Amino acid sequence: MPGSSVLCAVVLLTAMSLLSAAPARGEDYRAWLRNSKLYKDGSLAYWVHTPPAYTAKGPRRRYPLLVILHWSYVRGSEYLHYWRPDGDAHNTIIAAPDSRGGASWLAADGPNIVRMIDAVKRDYDVDEDRIWLAGYSAGGVYVYHLLFTYPNLFHAVLPVGGRVGRHKPQAPADGRQPRHTRVCLFHGEWDVNIRFPEAEADAAFLRDLGYGVTLFRMEKFGHWIPRTRGADFFTCLNGTPIEGLPPLYYPRRPRAVEAARPRYSTYRIPSTGVSLPARPAE
Repeated sequence: MPGSSVLCAVVLLTAMSLLSAAPARGEDYRAWLRNSKLYKDGSLAYWVHTPPAYTAKGPRRRYPLLVILHWSYVRGSEYLHYWRPDGDAHNTIIAAPDSRGGASWLAADGPNIVRMIDAVKRDYDVDEDRIWLAGYSAGGVYVYHLLFTYPNLFHAVLPVGGRVGRHKPQAPADGRQPRHTRVCLFHGEWDVNIRFPEAEADAAFLRDLGYGVTLFRMEKFGHWIPRTRGADFFTCLNGTPIEGLPPLYYPRRPRAVEAARPRYSTYRIPSTGVSLPARPAE
């Protein structure tokens, strides 16, 4: 039928126009693959991503190294894809290890991560005065294990949606001594997995141990990582004050308001622009 032919032609032209717009996204993903490499060594598996400005053949330049710890039931490549745009913008090498456990990071992951850092320092131009650590949810919890177990390894750590919790017995016992590592603690004010007052308690606990702590309250956000905070993440890791940082302590939200708010926010997949409902990580 003529009408059917016209409809088919319209659908075909629409599909062709969509495909013609796709190369930019495809090129973005191919660039990500070109600058990312998977390493495997026994029980250790990790990705390393270098920013576009990085070249092994040019004049030697030292780059920050950011180790990122994924949340439960995913792999390092998934968390790496989240950090890549901001890491590229801040000329940072990113290393994304896989945990040996599924739901959580294990004690045996610690030596693997140290081994990974040694390998990355050997193979890439790393600034040894800017080795950073970040983790979200289960990864944010494990940040504290590494912070207490390897106190001189990282110059700054950034847990998002994490909790000191079970790692308190590992904390240093020598009181308020100056610490080597800065702590950038980012936490959603609407987080129902680990509520904001718990993050405040962690900040106070760490300050009492002598750590320099920045507690950033992510307003109107739950247990997830807002893409809009990427610049603040790197500002804090670099040790630069964040403009407009909210005050450190906040009153607890009224119960009626807390019950009425949505449980989770949304997140955006950087390479596609697609918005999806954020899911709990633990």
